[in-house]
Amino acid sequence: MNYKLEREILTNAIKDMHRKGLVYFKAGNLSIRTTDNNILIKPSGISYDVLSSKDLALVDINGRRLAGELSPSSETPMHIKIYRAFDHVKAIAHTHSENAIVCSITNTQLPSICNELIGFGGVIPLADYAIPGTEEIGNNAVRALTGPPKVTGVLLRNHGAITIGNTMSEACMRAELLEKMASIYIKAKTMGEIYPLSADQIQKIIAHYSSSKR
Repeated sequence: MNYKLEREILTNAIKDMHRKGLVYFKAGNLSIRTTDNNILIKPSGISYDVLSSKDLALVDINGRRLAGELSPSSETPMHIKIYRAFDHVKAIAHTHSENAIVCSITNTQLPSICNELIGFGGVIPLADYAIPGTEEIGNNAVRALTGPPKVTGVLLRNHGAITIGNTMSEACMRAELLEKMASIYIKAKTMGEIYPLSADQIQKIIAHYSSSKR
């Protein structure tokens, strides 16, 4: 299969993340699960400004290279670990966005400071440090995503961030939102003490929005 649609979706997402500064140079990578459970991923060593859909690498769910003239991203083992752990995940965005990295190097989790962060399922946790490109960093990301509670975004210590989604647009929306919330949190810290939403407030917000959709 050529995966024309998946290639187009992933390439457009990569270009959009690059325009927004969430990935840059050759840092960061995105991937998408195909309908037959293979993985399309950004190739290694190619700049975002010259990337095209034909450059994408294809691997199977075990990480075995299936197609593509360029090698899969060095972070492929991390992506594979996440896809194997969560059947519902169809797309992954691994960003090196500025404020997410600031949080990751200062041992800072992102608490539920406003409505937007509630949608991640809980505090944005820090995954333990591991060398990029290893299976260990994938295992650490899976552990952080699993919780409890299960969340849809994590910070990778001294590295960047991971967000997951049922679609590519969902994973990318979460990546953009995580970076925005990290920026707000960092600015708020310069002004004084942070007051996250309480567990009771969070439950009332969830109940309110759940009832409004009925």
